[in-house]
Amino acid sequence: MQISPSVKKLLAALLVIIVIYLVMALALRAIGLENAQQFIRQFGGFGPIVFIVLCALV
Repeated sequence: MQISPSVKKLLAALLVIIVIYLVMALALRAIGLENAQQFIRQFGGFGPIVFIVLCALV
């Protein structure tokens, strides 16, 4: 059974998303939720923007 190139691309994209999500979850667990919140809180009003940008980059 041959897998079409478009299905291969879709599976590769899904795999990348899953890996990125797992890395983020493990990093948050290692850092700790309280520490991550404190880090974002240090940016003041720009905290949510920094958080969104970091999530978008990762």
